Amino acid sequence: MIGIIIITHGNFGKELFASVENILGKQEFVSVISVQVGDGLDTVKDRLGKVINDPEFPEEKIIIVDIFGGTPSNASLSFVKVPGVGIISGINLPVLIAFFSGRGIKSSSELVSEIIDAGQKGIINIKQKMLEKLGKK
Repeated sequence: MIGIIIITHGNFGKELFASVENILGKQEFVSVISVQVGDGLDTVKDRLGKVINDPEFPEEKIIIVDIFGGTPSNASLSFVKVPGVGIISGINLPVLIAFFSGRGIKSSSELVSEIIDAGQKGIINIKQKMLEKLGKK
């Protein structure tokens, strides 16, 4: 089983994960780290390190952060050379649903590719798409 560590500014990650469980049901091997105002980089790195080194957490894990270059992503860079740890920036609901739907089936590298693809495909100009569809009728 592949674990997931979600790191976001504020409670964004907690709320996204709550939505995932509303859709897919209870999930295991999940850690959500919320970076609050005043949390320094060292504090976030320490919290992340505790999860990464937790013997109860799976050896293979994917860290997903909200934005590249922010404190969550900068903290995750400290673990870039750790075997079995993937790091992705750009979290949204399609990303998390792809992760939880595929983690028992796919390898970590396949899952990373699928997650990125799902995140990109989940961003759609709905108005344009619908107008194009209506124009074809």
